[in-house]
Amino acid sequence: MLIHKEYTASQLKIFGAVTMLLDHIYKVFLFWIVTGMSAWLHISEGLSYNIIVLLFGITSMSFFIFAFFCAESCRYTKHRFRYLRNLLVFAVLSEIPFQYLLDAITEMPLKLHLGCTNVLFTLFLGACACFAYEEMNKRDKASVGFLIVAFCAATAHLLHTDYDCYGVLAVFVCYALKEKKQKLLALGILIFLFYGVKIPAEDILAYGFDLHMLPVYIIKLCFALGTLLVLQTYHGKRGRGMKYFFYLFYPVHISIIVLIYDMFLG
Repeated sequence: MLIHKEYTASQLKIFGAVTMLLDHIYKVFLFWIVTGMSAWLHISEGLSYNIIVLLFGITSMSFFIFAFFCAESCRYTKHRFRYLRNLLVFAVLSEIPFQYLLDAITEMPLKLHLGCTNVLFTLFLGACACFAYEEMNKRDKASVGFLIVAFCAATAHLLHTDYDCYGVLAVFVCYALKEKKQKLLALGILIFLFYGVKIPAEDILAYGFDLHMLPVYIIKLCFALGTLLVLQTYHGKRGRGMKYFFYLFYPVHISIIVLIYDMFLG
């Protein structure tokens, strides 16, 4: 079975990258995928939508996989400044294509603006929280460390980074907790709060309660919690060095998706 096999960090991050790619394809091209499947299978668009949500539910795993391994990188890196620098540089490089991606998702004309901020800023703030907490803890000032963690989480919320404060806390708990069971339990609680509480609550406040959305929320939550089973297969092995691949993958695949959207659907 899957949970009895062992996978390296590189293999699991490749899985996370694939699910991230599928997530962005799903969000940008959802309307065309649903209508295409409906016409092809001669079913209603409502049923087609539910099938697509089920097929793409796995995409809700991507962020929390990278949050876990961001914490692992914080734990083992010998070059903290370089790691933070890389996260920040690629976050900045990714921001313009990310803003265009948001336009494509909302089916708006591609126009540069400032909206939500990309997920690399979330990981950057999470890494800052980890390093700051450890330094304060070494000086017997753990309370100050927790205040800095709270500040990083609040900054993510104010900047509207992808996964906002939940993302920062996901990185931090995976770093601060030593036992694997503790990490996965804390991560599971955050996943439940994000997919089971935050997203449904925001949708209800914005659009009102829609019973037809309940299966969507349940599917995404169940798949997201499945991240814990995926991470259970990791036993500390790094695998092949593909560091810059994962940095480059984020802005490059977003740019390609936006380009395809602009050429054929924009």
